[in-house]
Amino acid sequence: MKSRFYKPSDADQIAELFQRSVLELGPRFYSDAQVAAWAARGPSPDRVRARNADGLITFVKVNANERIMAYAELETDGHIDQVYAHPDVAGQGVVSALMEELESHGCDMGLRELYTEASEGARPLFLKKGFVDEGRRDFEIGGVSIHNYAMRKAL
Repeated sequence: MKSRFYKPSDADQIAELFQRSVLELGPRFYSDAQVAAWAARGPSPDRVRARNADGLITFVKVNANERIMAYAELETDGHIDQVYAHPDVAGQGVVSALMEELESHGCDMGLRELYTEASEGARPLFLKKGFVDEGRRDFEIGGVSIHNYAMRKAL
């Protein structure tokens, strides 16, 4: 699998991958109502393009057919906003490798730390990558209670 930076032509695939990941992997960790609320706030292709035109750094893992199998977003302050895998490659090390590249790029940018809000499903990977769990965050999306975890890693 090849790694590369986001291209504007990736926006449709990223929006679709987000939906598939949340809808197919989310039920392992969250209720149907929570998954539906989470999926509803997913990015449209236009939103993906706008965010990436405004300084967001997005890394993608693509297969031999240039199909995006995972992506991760890094903001210039070290915030990792989204990390999602296609259900077909979940748990196969694709996101782990992507995270290593993201961390290396953060170091190259001179960042002192990375931080994120990890889902229940992503939390174990972030812990394995050396992130510290700073606590559960309970909040609502569209009136539905859901949670994630504030996590941080010094570089």
